[in-house]
Amino acid sequence: MCRAAWEKGMTATAKVLDVPIDGPPVSQTPTLEHSCEVSGFRAVALPPGDVELAVQPRWHAVNIMPTTCRLDLLKVAGEDLTHLPPVPESMSWMPRGADLRIVCENLGWELILELDPDRTEALADETLGGRPLSEEFVYWRRDAVAVAAASLLIEHLRQPVVDRLYAEGLILATAARALRFAAGVTDEPSTRGTDGRLLRVVDYIHANLDASVAMADLATVAGMSPWQFARAFKAETGQSPHQYVLERRVDYARELLAFDDMPLAQVAAASGFASQSHMTDVFRVRLGVSPGRYRRQTKT
Repeated sequence: MCRAAWEKGMTATAKVLDVPIDGPPVSQTPTLEHSCEVSGFRAVALPPGDVELAVQPRWHAVNIMPTTCRLDLLKVAGEDLTHLPPVPESMSWMPRGADLRIVCENLGWELILELDPDRTEALADETLGGRPLSEEFVYWRRDAVAVAAASLLIEHLRQPVVDRLYAEGLILATAARALRFAAGVTDEPSTRGTDGRLLRVVDYIHANLDASVAMADLATVAGMSPWQFARAFKAETGQSPHQYVLERRVDYARELLAFDDMPLAQVAAASGFASQSHMTDVFRVRLGVSPGRYRRQTKT
């Protein structure tokens, strides 16, 4: 939680009480952010560095640390918790209004997930049967599932091109895990009865491969919340929405390459890839060849 990064990431949702404590730091690595507007979630990937801050967030916040930190001071609501050992591969919960003061050095990248309280309460009511979320700070606890999702999201946000659908899928997966953590829930909600709605989504995807598709768009077509949709789609198809859309784009690009002579940049655009280089990267990973070589192979 680099101080400068946290200040930037929490500007809209936190009141800074006492930053800095002994002089402003200089962030050497930029903060990376992505918002999922429809769900009210916002992810901030923070680089390694020193932490020295005091906040009272107006939104709920979740801190996920794939690595660990050197903890010098931690006070929550005036209680000194500095003696508690840092926990790697862990997640903590900070409800809105929590008074937190911390001084430490993070040894690796971490993720701050901010959750709009109103939308969060609605999602908790939908997915957790109205079970209340903790109103107290929950110290870092190991959670391999949350850490795995957060690590993938951090890695993706550090790439030159960010795929909205993929990023938002990871945000929703991480947020769902965080809410279960905050409510102490361990059972999985049902996704039965969603088949017909998901067929509409499949039709929508095929009709809009050349457009930028967001999780919010697909959830709206299905008539579900983004979180419910992401789970239902994976349960029905065995793939995340991002994986499914990417495969359909590869299939369509292969058709165009085999039966049309349009330039590669136009093939990429028609298939919905962010750029020709993005299409090339995907082809090499999935098919082991570049689009140009794939075209030559199909023409021989």
